[in-house]
Amino acid sequence: MKNNLLELREWILVGGILCLMWVALRSKKIFHKRILVRRMQGKQVLDPLSIEIFEKIFTVGILFIAFVSILQVFGLDVIPLLAFSGIGAAVLGFASKDVVANFFGGLMIYINRPFGVLDLIEIPEKKIKGYVEEIGWYLTSIRDMHKRSIYVPNSLFSTEFLLNHSRMTHECMEEKIRIRTTDRAESIVEEIRTLFKNHPEVDQGESIEIFLTFLSSYGMEIGIKAYTRTTKKEEFMRIKEELLLGIYKIAFKSSVQTE
Repeated sequence: MKNNLLELREWILVGGILCLMWVALRSKKIFHKRILVRRMQGKQVLDPLSIEIFEKIFTVGILFIAFVSILQVFGLDVIPLLAFSGIGAAVLGFASKDVVANFFGGLMIYINRPFGVLDLIEIPEKKIKGYVEEIGWYLTSIRDMHKRSIYVPNSLFSTEFLLNHSRMTHECMEEKIRIRTTDRAESIVEEIRTLFKNHPEVDQGESIEIFLTFLSSYGMEIGIKAYTRTTKKEEFMRIKEELLLGIYKIAFKSSVQTE
């Protein structure tokens, strides 16, 4: 009878631990919903990446505490088990070093934040370019420019050169314009400079480099480098088109005048 009461007591305690674990995990979801509501209201809250880190660490911590508590309820000595698990973890870590490398790679992404969800990133060496969809502990999911899903191990980001296009401040227009005339060369260059200096979408606070780079009896070449205020690809292409058409009109006007 006494043993039955002890077993009943143990199971009641286990049930209580599981209930507390459920309440804690449920509270995490409620906290997450409140954060989302505050964000929708325009109030200053933690960024999504910090919230995700907090949720994952909180979940792992609660599960670990619940597991250890249940072991103690059944009278198991936790300290030797933890020591053995430490040795086992070392052996397992050595056997699965790639898994560990990817885990810590994910941790470094959360800490250093070289990119976030929805950022457009590129890994030139691997010829990978796309939008980040999800950052996991082991893999990062990227949707490439052909709408294909690419799953990149997190350890790759600590060894490869990474470009984050979403954090650009300007788009650079760099061109070499060849014109088949040598008449009014100096005037053409000055008119192109005026075109760029008067365009509202060209950032006048940045360097505007427009110089004659080649001149012969067959024609000339003009080097152009300037920065637009926009970082959106479609908007940049529209601005570039306007400027190229303006250059064409200047060059065409020159050829008409010489005729």
